[in-house]
Amino acid sequence: AEPAPPVTDYVGPRLGADALLKLVWLAGGCALAAALIVLNGAMYFRLRGSRRRLELPGASRRVYLADNLPSPCVFGIISPAIYLTPAALETPERAEMVLLHEQTHIRHGDHVWALLRCALLCVYWFDPFVWLAAYLSRRDAELACDESCVRRLGVEKRFDYGGAIVD
Repeated sequence: AEPAPPVTDYVGPRLGADALLKLVWLAGGCALAAALIVLNGAMYFRLRGSRRRLELPGASRRVYLADNLPSPCVFGIISPAIYLTPAALETPERAEMVLLHEQTHIRHGDHVWALLRCALLCVYWFDPFVWLAAYLSRRDAELACDESCVRRLGVEKRFDYGGAIVD
C-alpha cells in the first residue's frame, strides 16, 4: 500500500478580528496592570527600607520620615500612612501644614480614588480621554485638598500654606 499524500491545504484555527482585538485589549490591560504593580511594589520596598517613625502632635495616622522622596505622600490602601521629607519638617508650622495636607488626602479618600483611577486605566488603556480624565481627576483631588486645608487654616494663612506646599 502506498502512503497517503501529505495534506498541504490544512490551515489551522484562524483568529478572527474580534478575537484578535480582545487579545490585544487584554494584553495591554495586563501589561499596564503589571507595570503599576511593579512600580508600587518598588515604592513599597523603597519606603520600607528608608523610613523612620515620627511622633507628631495632631497626627491621626502613622507618620514616617523618608529621606529618598521628592515630596511628602500617602501610601497604602487599607491602612494608609503618611511619609514626610526632611524639608517638610524644617519648621513646626511647615510640618503642621504638610501633615494637614496629607491627612486631608486620607480624609477625602484620595488613596482609594487613586486605586480606582489605576483600575480604570487598566481596563480602558487604549482611550486617550480616560488618560486625560485620570490626570484631571488627580489634579482635582490636589485642588480640593488645598481648598479644604485653606478653609481649615483660615484665609490669613493661605500664603504660608501655599509656600509650605510648594517648598
